[in-house]
Amino acid sequence: GQTTFEWEGTNQTLSGETLVVNMIWSAVPGHEQSLDRVIVSLLDVTERRRTEKQLQESESRFRDLVEKTSAVIYNDAVNDCSSAIYMSPSIENLLGYTAEEWLADPAIWIHLLHPEDRERVLEQHLRTNKTGEPFKCEYRLLHRNGSAVWVRDDATLLRDAVGKYLHWQGVLLDITDRKQAEEAQRVAEANYRTMVEQIPAITYVDTADGSGLSTFVSPQIESMLGICQEELMRMDAKQWGDMIYPEDRT
Repeated sequence: GQTTFEWEGTNQTLSGETLVVNMIWSAVPGHEQSLDRVIVSLLDVTERRRTEKQLQESESRFRDLVEKTSAVIYNDAVNDCSSAIYMSPSIENLLGYTAEEWLADPAIWIHLLHPEDRERVLEQHLRTNKTGEPFKCEYRLLHRNGSAVWVRDDATLLRDAVGKYLHWQGVLLDITDRKQAEEAQRVAEANYRTMVEQIPAITYVDTADGSGLSTFVSPQIESMLGICQEELMRMDAKQWGDMIYPEDRT
């Protein structure tokens, strides 16, 4: 039978240019196993190898960028919210599970959704799968240690040149600190409002532009002056002045 040998290396032209050459020798036997002839093909693969090298370098730079950032980068299959194609290693810092564990368990994302957020998040995911619009959602995932981690999930559905869906490409950002700060502020404001509304005095906040408009007034206004909060907050400086007892107005 025919014997083939392939070799690839660099050759230099008479002008000094270096080429990457792919050379194939094919030995064709004749009668009684004697060598009949050798067919040699020579192919210049310089540009192809240069393109492949550039692609490898580009992919390497992109992978380094993705895997060194604190954000979690992922690719998910279309129409299947539980089938990850790629998960960056930073998922372990975020949730305590390695990228390999994440890819090995098709339903891990659904299982880790916080019970109070699961229905809302899955409903939005199904809707964006149908419409193709970006998926933007803030919700909680359960860490390996059982704690809740707030994330912002932004994903875009990628398409090929003819518009066919390829996969979801997304990023998960840890927003736990922001959510905790917002909750602490909400509690502080609620406590302050409770305190303000229980003291036997009217507490109010007016703008500093001379309009006399109020941005806040406590509900004691109704029991003391017989007008509701909303009514007072609509009054301008003149209307407020008209309420002042005539002997005190000037």
